[in-house]
Amino acid sequence: MSDMYSNDSNRGSSMMMGFVLGAVVGASLALIMAPATGEETRRRIGDTARKIGKEGRQRFDQARETVSSLSDDAKHVIDSGREAFSRVRQGADSEKPFQATTNPARTTP
Repeated sequence: MSDMYSNDSNRGSSMMMGFVLGAVVGASLALIMAPATGEETRRRIGDTARKIGKEGRQRFDQARETVSSLSDDAKHVIDSGREAFSRVRQGADSEKPFQATTNPARTTP
């Protein structure tokens, strides 16, 4: 089950890296191709860097919340399993051992 989450996590990380890389390359090409003064270009680079940083922080916060939620869910499942196991074990310890009995109403041919 943990493999399922790690595969989703890896896929999400790869997608995020692709998005960030595409944004950086696209922004860089747009700045290089567009005629602007040095001051304007530096301002655009700064604005783009801040925007990418803000988006990165938002994505990181989302990922952290998802991991926290998955961790809480896993702890709950483990605790529930332990409780169920304890109840079954206590029930088995308190019962008498199984003894085969014959049914007097039933006759064998």
